[in-house]
Amino acid sequence: MVSQEDKKILIELRQNSREKVSRMAFRMGKPISTVFEKVKSVEKRLIKKYIAVLDYEKLGYPIRTNLLINAGAYQEEVLNLLRNSFHTNTLLKVDNDYHFFAEMFFRNIKEVDAFCDKIHDFGLEDFKMFYVTQTLKHEEFMPE
Repeated sequence: MVSQEDKKILIELRQNSREKVSRMAFRMGKPISTVFEKVKSVEKRLIKKYIAVLDYEKLGYPIRTNLLINAGAYQEEVLNLLRNSFHTNTLLKVDNDYHFFAEMFFRNIKEVDAFCDKIHDFGLEDFKMFYVTQTLKHEEFMPE
């Protein structure tokens, strides 16, 4: 169970994990020492790690795709392909007629086609690729 105070700390950290504790304490109307201890407690119990959210378009990778694959008898081989691909940002095992979900970034359509050719090399036809055109909401879920 997460307390209301923990939620307030988590909301603050999700908005800016590099925020100074003194600023957080001011916004929350709490003493700095109290907020500092709460942050340390929440970090130990509820936070896996802090990461930088990259702007892939500015890094030269404007094409973002989500890929669903039914790997059939080639699950291990396709898993290795996805794991080892430079383009794979996120890789998940899923169910309901598919085995893997991958979020991938590419510089251009030629790279997308080349990657799809690698999947076709396994004889797989049951995969769906979706081009992400806009992120509408990202990393905002907060348990009640």
